[in-house]
Amino acid sequence: MKRLCAFTFLLAAATLAASCGKCEPFYAGSATDEAWIEMIDTYDSATTPSACAAPTVTTPAEGEVLAGTRLEWDPGCLAMAPAPAPAGPPTRLAVRAGCARDGLLARWADAVADLVSTRAEAHLPPITGPVYYVEIPVPGDRCGALALTTDQFWEMDADTVSLLRGAGTLSITITGAYLTENNVTEGPYRAATPRTFSVE
Repeated sequence: MKRLCAFTFLLAAATLAASCGKCEPFYAGSATDEAWIEMIDTYDSATTPSACAAPTVTTPAEGEVLAGTRLEWDPGCLAMAPAPAPAGPPTRLAVRAGCARDGLLARWADAVADLVSTRAEAHLPPITGPVYYVEIPVPGDRCGALALTTDQFWEMDADTVSLLRGAGTLSITITGAYLTENNVTEGPYRAATPRTFSVE
């Protein structure tokens, strides 16, 4: 049992160290941390497809001063991917975490405790369908605003809007992929040029 505990701890620590370079996003729709890991693993292979479009921001428009809280996009090539099975209600609430913010280390500590205890928790259901990773870098903030969602929009919360407000000209990049049981089977796709906007 001691060997199992030590192995589990080392595995969790190695995974934490590997993921610490990336800030964990908000989760919306049916998105999960397992899907996020898959998106990060394939992130650098994203392309701009030639036969159709990568996910394209529709709100805000280029150069727009965004007055609301909702970002929207067209799925591009992913609209032609097989339609996912109807989903039930979201299985988790949106959270903000990351190595530079509270939450990720505590979650890993909880995961290690779960693995070495007699208590077991089920993983969230694997995702089959389009998933979108939204990135908005913010000057002076290591993480910026990040979201992973299965929706074609992101309704930003008050903390995110406050982070973006007054930060000057911002850019939004969306990386989209079709997942089958949490594995990328189409994409990832990303537009060559990010959309620029600001928040009032």
